[in-house]
Amino acid sequence: MIQRRRFWALALWLGSLSPAWSHPHSWIDMISRPQIDAQGRLFAFKLSWLFDEFYSATVLDDAKGKPSQAFLADLAKQSQATLKEGHYLLHFRGRNPAPTFGPVSDFRYSLFQGQLKLDFTLPLAKPVDLTGQTLDYAIYDSTYYIDMSHHAPEAIQLEGPGATHCKAIYHVPNPSDKDIEYASNLDINQQGDEGLGEVFAEWISLHCQGDVTP
Repeated sequence: MIQRRRFWALALWLGSLSPAWSHPHSWIDMISRPQIDAQGRLFAFKLSWLFDEFYSATVLDDAKGKPSQAFLADLAKQSQATLKEGHYLLHFRGRNPAPTFGPVSDFRYSLFQGQLKLDFTLPLAKPVDLTGQTLDYAIYDSTYYIDMSHHAPEAIQLEGPGATHCKAIYHVPNPSDKDIEYASNLDINQQGDEGLGEVFAEWISLHCQGDVTP
């Protein structure tokens, strides 16, 4: 029963099994590390998610705040399957077809100052050439049940042999007053529009200069 309750809580808070509740009930602070090869191609994302204190306490309740490695490994196994179904909440725009993902690696939970932290590496099934062109991506829960934020451009860190020739442009969300009012007036028992999370999402534009290879 405890195992089942913990899995349900995780799936619910990650949004894949929840109704379309439309103002955030959970918060995630993110760091994104796009990986760029020497040819100016994006080949993977290294992602770090820090969950808010309330969510962390809810998940860690069964472990009395002191989870064992087995507890964290079990949690990772369950949540990885849940996130995979939702494409790891990573979205692209302006590309048809959109990039797809390969098998995730280094998927692990840890504690940071008492809060639950998730790290994982998400490779692309096929590298995307960024030389002379732009790729826009965002990480968000489409129902806006979870607020997922980088909070600052410094939380997007380009890495890899081609990173010095590339840049990431951070776009602050700009929801309308109507969208803000709509989201704030919904309680937990009401459903909102499926795409509301995109309105509040931070979009990142990745671009590389030509002649990237030394």
